[in-house]
Amino acid sequence: MNYKLVKTVRVLLCLARRCKMKEQKEDDDLINEKITEIYCDIENEKEQKLVNLLVKIIVSITLKELYEKGD
Repeated sequence: MNYKLVKTVRVLLCLARRCKMKEQKEDDDLINEKITEIYCDIENEKEQKLVNLLVKIIVSITLKELYEKGD
């Protein structure tokens, strides 16, 4: 058996594993970045809905007070 060839194949396999691990880490980073982006979008949407609800409540109370004063 050609030991030099076996050693070269082992080195190449090791390099391939490292490369794959690096690619996996980059993929994981992209996934985590996307998850964070989506989470922020959801939180912003929740905040906007809360603000809209508060505005509706304030407007409703104000209109009710004005209606009662008008009577």
